[in-house]
Amino acid sequence: MAEETKMKEILQRLQGVIERRDKLQEQGKAFHPDTPKDLQVAIDTFFVHCKNMVEYDLDFIPGEALADLCEVLAKYPKYHHIAQDLVYTLNNDYDMTV
Repeated sequence: MAEETKMKEILQRLQGVIERRDKLQEQGKAFHPDTPKDLQVAIDTFFVHCKNMVEYDLDFIPGEALADLCEVLAKYPKYHHIAQDLVYTLNNDYDMTV
């Protein structure tokens, strides 16, 4: 029961993030002007998976969605630290090899 409560809290926080991002998108402020187009697409795709997670009360998004985001992040040295964090999470928490 405690895990179910924790997951509901996580989904509520994620819903808040999604709502804030949707508002920024409506204002045309979802991305920094220097964000590469392919990274924008990868982030948008990631958020589609997050929305599905909240809407359908899922416990996780597909690991491939994170792996795809990591691949695009890894192309840009400025974002290597974010890609490394995601790879660590995928490898250790989801038993994927990225």
